[in-house]
Amino acid sequence: MLERLLQQAASRRRRTWRLQLAGAAASLTLMAAAAGGTWLAAVGSVGSQATPPGPTAPTTWRTFSGSDPSTGVSASVKVSPSAWGSVVQVSARGAPAGITCRLQAIGPGGTRTDVATWRAGTYPPGTTIPGAVAMSPEAIEHFEIHAGNGQKLVTIRA
Repeated sequence: MLERLLQQAASRRRRTWRLQLAGAAASLTLMAAAAGGTWLAAVGSVGSQATPPGPTAPTTWRTFSGSDPSTGVSASVKVSPSAWGSVVQVSARGAPAGITCRLQAIGPGGTRTDVATWRAGTYPPGTTIPGAVAMSPEAIEHFEIHAGNGQKLVTIRA
């Protein structure tokens, strides 16, 4: 009987020791993760860090303008080269309020690429709408602004 009680006590001590060891290991893991997270926050993120696209330095802008007397729409487009294409700013006047306008860049062979979309009459006069296109400024032959129904509102020669 005494031997059995001693075995039970030894078994409880081993179990308690294992639980304490597991608790210590879990605590160390959490502390290491917290320290690693703090270090990453101070140093940067894991892996490569993406850089948002933007114009190349020095920033050079070329401005093109056009108007269409039949639609009453006039617009100007500013274009700047970027490592991946062109950054664009468009300002348009005269389109009927509420219609969706879409600026397209037309390149070699008539290739069309959407650059920016906005709703006419939503912005204060003089607002420029930002856009981007994966064409270099030299590859853009002209721009066109179309209404949501496909009607061409104005052509801007580049």
